Amino acid sequence: MELCACNLKDWLTGLYRGPSISKRTILLQTCEALQYLHSVGVVHRNLKPTNILIGLPSRETGQVSVQVSDFGTYSTWSDTWPVRDLDSTEGWEAPEQLKIGTVLGTIVTTAADIFTLGCLFFVTLSGGHHPFGSLPYFRNQRALASQYDLTPLATNSQQRVPGSLRLIESMIQRNAVSRPSIDQILALEDFWSHEF
Repeated sequence: MELCACNLKDWLTGLYRGPSISKRTILLQTCEALQYLHSVGVVHRNLKPTNILIGLPSRETGQVSVQVSDFGTYSTWSDTWPVRDLDSTEGWEAPEQLKIGTVLGTIVTTAADIFTLGCLFFVTLSGGHHPFGSLPYFRNQRALASQYDLTPLATNSQQRVPGSLRLIESMIQRNAVSRPSIDQILALEDFWSHEF
């Protein structure tokens, strides 16, 4: 892996000092990385701002790339080891991971990544707000109860991207089968056609 300038958490708090990179680029490249992982049968299971890395500018093009890191809890679709990492961060696990806990023999699907990707979308587009609240120790309970709050994005017209609220809401549904696939998300031309 190459040296990176910072992670998404640092970028959101203004610690990034490199060339300009848009929210759209960050989210699009994160989705493309996730699409590749899912296409080869890998479920990341630990998407969160500290695991989205923003690279240094390329010497050839000057472009900045985004990378997904930390595969310490990844699994393949056929793995049946415990699906929950005891050191995981509050608010960055899908409800099915929280309900299952450390039960052996359970398979977590790509839908778990879509849930946390929806949280990443919201955090990025809203400037750092989490859809399940600002207090990390209540986020898991709110995710299990499907008690999300999208008003920080809905009330700020400067941060709102057409279709983003509906997309994020579909991604953070409690029921895993209700979430779109990464292919469906990347196929949303109306969403990706905007600059943000």
